[in-house]
Amino acid sequence: MTDHDSDLPVTPDSDAVHHTPATAIMFWECPNCGQSYFGEQSPDLCDYCQDFTTWRLVKQNRS
Repeated sequence: MTDHDSDLPVTPDSDAVHHTPATAIMFWECPNCGQSYFGEQSPDLCDYCQDFTTWRLVKQNRS
């Protein structure tokens, strides 16, 4: 940060990224071992049982 940066005006939109609506959270479950994962997309590999699997969508939360 420079001295010039501290002189820039702060606008109400400057912090907008922190106040945007949350995206949908997907809850996934490995059909082999039951390990759960949450994210927009399911992973390719289960970290617990180390199997490449097709994850099952358990539920979708809307915030």
